Amino acid sequence: MAKNQVEICNAVAVKKYRSRIAADREVQILKACVGTGLTAELHAYEDLTVQMSRLQGVSLLELLDRNEADGEEMRRVMQMLCGWIDAFEAHTRAVFGQTVVLDHLHLNHFLLHEGQITGMDFESWHFGQPEENTAILLAYLESYGIRQEGRREALCRTVRLCRKAEQVYFMENVRIQKQLAIAKRRLIRPWLKQSTAVILAGGQSRRMDGVAKQTLEWHGYTFLEHLIFCLDCFDRCVCSVQQDFHESCTLLCWRDEVSGEGPLAALATILHHAETELVFVTACDTPLLTRELIARIYQELQQESDYCIVQTADGRVHPLCGVYRKRMEQTIRRDLEQGNRRIMRCLEQVKGTVVRLDARLSQCLLNVNTPDVYRTLEEIEPAPHFF
Repeated sequence: MAKNQVEICNAVAVKKYRSRIAADREVQILKACVGTGLTAELHAYEDLTVQMSRLQGVSLLELLDRNEADGEEMRRVMQMLCGWIDAFEAHTRAVFGQTVVLDHLHLNHFLLHEGQITGMDFESWHFGQPEENTAILLAYLESYGIRQEGRREALCRTVRLCRKAEQVYFMENVRIQKQLAIAKRRLIRPWLKQSTAVILAGGQSRRMDGVAKQTLEWHGYTFLEHLIFCLDCFDRCVCSVQQDFHESCTLLCWRDEVSGEGPLAALATILHHAETELVFVTACDTPLLTRELIARIYQELQQESDYCIVQTADGRVHPLCGVYRKRMEQTIRRDLEQGNRRIMRCLEQVKGTVVRLDARLSQCLLNVNTPDVYRTLEEIEPAPHFF
């Protein structure tokens, strides 16, 4: 399935989600803000489809482009946006008992209509501190490439004065992290557009006592749902499964040509089906995967490489987390015909890149393939997707 789709009707907007987590998180905010005017009004939510009131107005990003020469007007709009954030924080703190931090304070996510700002996108957020919202907004303002000399600094100064962060050092650290994340996203976006993300869910689950690992739950969602949410940075996302796969799945499923032949055979099927030059693959038993790790892989991808996979801090190479070029199919099928079922032996024949991860990013590739490892997840919180 492609990314979220929005249909505009006469009085309502209908949003269809690929990720259950993204849908639930957006609805959670919409429900919390009913009657406040801070967001669109929620009409209905069923089967990954949300109906909300149709939002009228012009996006703040369009206003910035239109009125860049009018510094006073943009400072006024920025003051209004800071007021919206203040009101949103206060209201959601009263509802949840904690401050809601919006991971994507993009100006395109806000509309101005008849002197009032309305928020539009709430798929990615976490509980944190008000300084984080200030830092994230500043990072986005710094990334827009405002042409007018001194205008960006003036807008950022307006935000700092309006928001009056108490933990300045903490705010600056978050701002820098977010700015780096935005830069990484822009750098690898051309690669992502040439890619299809594939979740490998065709294993036998023998060490998990036969329980399909993609169906295991963690913090209220299955492993599969966590990965679909993580892979929202890709326009295309599918699931690779066995012939006898019967589980319900929101994604398009590519079935193995022959069941039980292992991951190398599954990879051949995936590359055969792919309509993109690149394929990102990840195993269904790695629910801790983050977009930061995905960005790290794509940053190291070389134009001449047939693949780019990772090596964790313990020295273990993970061929089922990485990027493969479609042209690899021919090499893989030749190996399969010769009786080779080992991915690493196949990769020795072509040119590729192995990305060595530090200890922190290595934790994102925890393989949850036994009941004992599964129990350790109880103490781990999902990481916010800052990317």
